[in-house]
Amino acid sequence: MSRPNRWLSAGAAIAAALTLVVVLTGCPKPPPKTEPPPAVPEQVEKGQTILIVASAAPNPTPKHCKLSKGMRKDEDHVRWLNQTGAQVTIKFTTGIWPFLETQRDIVVENGKFSEYFTLDPSKSASDCPYKTDPPATDTGGAPGDPSITVDP
Repeated sequence: MSRPNRWLSAGAAIAAALTLVVVLTGCPKPPPKTEPPPAVPEQVEKGQTILIVASAAPNPTPKHCKLSKGMRKDEDHVRWLNQTGAQVTIKFTTGIWPFLETQRDIVVENGKFSEYFTLDPSKSASDCPYKTDPPATDTGGAPGDPSITVDP
């Protein structure tokens, strides 16, 4: 056999061996595509917001905020928005603290929201008045101190 034929035979044998390897082991397959998990929509708080402003308008708004112990969805928590131009401290005056969070004075910086405070479902229905320091100007609205009302 001549030399070029020998190379052709060797090349054909190598090609046959490679084909056999590919047939027996299969072609490498790309890994299966995995879909990213669906995005979870961000939960947006829908509780009550009480506005405290430095004006002659009825203040705070609402002056008497009614919260529900679970009967009205998204009405079991409240926060305050301070737009007075100064820090405001909110203090509940009757010793009744209507929230699950630890009892304390609520300090709200100017232009900021307080954290949300969630109604304690074990509290009986009552009116929980509070005062603001400095005092909120009120030229109208319901009489008396502002309050959080615990409704069933």
